[in-house]
Amino acid sequence: NSARTDKGVHACAQVVSCWLQMPTTNMGDDIRENINNVLPDDIAVLDVCRTTRNFCARTQRDRVRYMYMLPSFLLQDTDDFRKLCESKGCHENGREAKDPISDEEVQALFPDLAKFRANAGQVDKLKRALSTYNGTHRFHNFTQGMKWSDSNSQRYIESFDVLDPVVGDDGLEWIPTLVFGQSFLLNQIRKMISLAIDAA
Repeated sequence: NSARTDKGVHACAQVVSCWLQMPTTNMGDDIRENINNVLPDDIAVLDVCRTTRNFCARTQRDRVRYMYMLPSFLLQDTDDFRKLCESKGCHENGREAKDPISDEEVQALFPDLAKFRANAGQVDKLKRALSTYNGTHRFHNFTQGMKWSDSNSQRYIESFDVLDPVVGDDGLEWIPTLVFGQSFLLNQIRKMISLAIDAA
């Protein structure tokens, strides 16, 4: 068993529980090395430790940490972004919500989006918006098929932080966000971030 993420979310590290036959009690490093010898280069076991007999990584974890990377241009003024799209011929008032911009439109916008750098005020607004999620709240509006009265909608978030921006090799600035909590609902984090971006 292992912990799980939403579709489209990539895990940097996961906890996996499994049964292994170990010839002696202090074989953690040897087992780790033996497993890593047969894994592909982009997957590695970082540590092996003995747990209780019934431990299940999927259901018994008590904390989860996620990092979401936001392109900083999402924080730019909506009117400025609309003007940029219009200037590149990428803006259509009648566009359906499910009609994404084309690859050609992305290529036309990219040089300008890559130049954008979030200022301290924009990052601070994002920090303040994300910090409102800290604590115990009902998150029924941030998932599907839940009502306020559903006890399962209540979740505890220890912290939701914004880290220093980083610039990728292509020149695009990214803002890392780090959320730490007990557990999350389906799509909860991405919906919380979307609302925080709108508030920022």
